[in-house]
Amino acid sequence: MTSARNALHHFVADLPRQHSAIVEWPAARFEVAAYLHPTPPPDAYITSVRAVVLRRAEVLVIQDPDGHHMMPGGRREAGESYVDTAVREVAEESGWQVRVGPLLGFLHFQRLTPKPPALAYPHADSAQLVYVAYALEYRPERREENGYELGAQFVPLTQLASFALEERQQLFLQAALAAAEQTDQ
Repeated sequence: MTSARNALHHFVADLPRQHSAIVEWPAARFEVAAYLHPTPPPDAYITSVRAVVLRRAEVLVIQDPDGHHMMPGGRREAGESYVDTAVREVAEESGWQVRVGPLLGFLHFQRLTPKPPALAYPHADSAQLVYVAYALEYRPERREENGYELGAQFVPLTQLASFALEERQQLFLQAALAAAEQTDQ
């Protein structure tokens, strides 16, 4: 495992870190670093895929018991591509079908506390890819019932300030808007 961990650290060593913060979860504490980079880190460390979902001048905001966020996503299933994971997870959390655009970058999670027994992932480091995605069609039957998410809505960019979004989410939103502008979405 040491050589694999070194591979992930080697991958990020020369990349500029756009943001870093310490995050406290009930089971563990992490340092979370955000990287805007078009190449994913080593596959063995990619546990989840997320997307910033745009619709014209709006962004999809998800409500869960902890508040609001704008990067729906989750764990990859066996044999699933990164893009397929993003499509499935956005649909499960929001009911929206999306077209996934380019990779914006990734979040690097480095666990700072001992591994909790319930944590299935064996490594102290993991990565979550972040893509831009474009809303196509609302299909409420695709939304997961009894999931962690309480709701989802598109919010005009002009009203986004009323949500307490983390700095790393704002970073990926700006990258998503720039990517959409380049592809004329």
